[in-house]
Amino acid sequence: MNYKLSQCLGVILLLLATINLSAQQDTSIYIQDMQVDPAEVINVDVRVTGYQDIVSTSFSVFWDSMDFRYVGIENIPFGLSEDNDFGTMNASSGEVSFLYFDMSLGGNSLDDDAILFTLQLEVTGQDGTQSEITFGGNVEVVDTDGVNNNTPLNVNFDGGLITIGEPTSVIDIAAQALEVDIVPNPSAQNVNVMLMAKNGGDLNWTLTEVNGQQIATGVTNAAPGRNTLELENTLFKHIGAYILKIQMDDQVITRRILRVAP
Repeated sequence: MNYKLSQCLGVILLLLATINLSAQQDTSIYIQDMQVDPAEVINVDVRVTGYQDIVSTSFSVFWDSMDFRYVGIENIPFGLSEDNDFGTMNASSGEVSFLYFDMSLGGNSLDDDAILFTLQLEVTGQDGTQSEITFGGNVEVVDTDGVNNNTPLNVNFDGGLITIGEPTSVIDIAAQALEVDIVPNPSAQNVNVMLMAKNGGDLNWTLTEVNGQQIATGVTNAAPGRNTLELENTLFKHIGAYILKIQMDDQVITRRILRVAP
């Protein structure tokens, strides 16, 4: 059987493209789930995969300031420093920003699952609390190819769930009278508080700034099943973190709401 040269070249190029695509790995920045003890100082490792030839990186890490207190940052790579490459002005309210830029444009790399930096936090939350540490802010990662193409990488950012105390001390969600979810969060518009009430009843809610200043309060009657409490855009006077506290019977739930610019 005879093949034309163009057909052979086409097959070779297809094979090379397939090999190249299979070798590529998505870039991700993540925090692993952890179980910690009350009052201890913990090391929250921000890790990476597919972090190759990176010229610039920017993002923020957010946590509930009612559950954790900022202590410091360690394991900083590439000769970077806490003073020059991290923004800790809002650390007391639960936010640290990271900004790295390679002036040489040559890019830097880290092995898969290597530590980009370690965030040190003191656990101030109560035993049995589950609290998320998330990513947000000005999120962008650019490699050497992206500099030439003016295109940032498509990066997966995955936060971690921190459980305070022993697993047996964590409240069984199925047994809870109320479940709460915030949508969207972070938000620049109205915020929907999604409520799942097991039996229904009155719930009291309070919205405060992280410094404790009360913004709004109210009482809502929740029917059994799904309910929605809408918090108007006008309640949030500035960009930053807010704390929503909801109580139904003996159950108290706190959620952190992050306000961002539209």
